[in-house]
Amino acid sequence: MVTSSAPTAEEELAQARAELRDAQRTAIALRGELERAELRRQAELREALQAGAAEIAQLKTTVGALRAELELARIDKDKAVNDERNSFQDEIRQLHATIQTLRAQWESRSGDGRRP
Repeated sequence: MVTSSAPTAEEELAQARAELRDAQRTAIALRGELERAELRRQAELREALQAGAAEIAQLKTTVGALRAELELARIDKDKAVNDERNSFQDEIRQLHATIQTLRAQWESRSGDGRRP
């Protein structure tokens, strides 16, 4: 019996088919891994966008609340200024009335020949 160390054409073909199958399996596995990686990336992107949108919504709410608070503070300040203005005007009116009363008393005493 003669054994030959050189592979036969059938053996080479079988070896080539086996390598092709291995390459196809590797390609399929890599494609699957690539698809899973893309799905993970998309999920992370969605989560980041949702988190960003939630933060923006929260900031908008905070800005709205601060604007409302600022407007109320402005209204309170305007009211306080008006109250003080009215108080001063009342005091000025009272002082004018006192001046008129004192002037009238002084003039009436001056007409009598008396000085206060």
